Amino acid sequence: NGSTTTSASSSAQSFGLGLSSRMSVSSSASAGAARAQLLSVLTAIQKAYQTTNTPAASTTASGSGGTASSYAQSQVSNYGLALNILGGSSTSLLG
Repeated sequence: NGSTTTSASSSAQSFGLGLSSRMSVSSSASAGAARAQLLSVLTAIQKAYQTTNTPAASTTASGSGGTASSYAQSQVSNYGLALNILGGSSTSLLG
């Protein structure tokens, strides 16, 4: 039973694992129950990790969109000119 709470005083999240203090492995039945509870805790830990380590979704696709600085645009234009002079293709690099 994992739980997620957010403290009002900070933006840090805390995650409860829900471990029972009465876990026992003295019998086969109690060992099975302890195993099930530990598997539940493992799932809670994995969910907590994924929640805190998932990068924010990007609004633009990688490598597309946005504007380049005038310096970068000038450099790309110069590289295109150099390719044309050296006999490279005449396709536009700026799109």
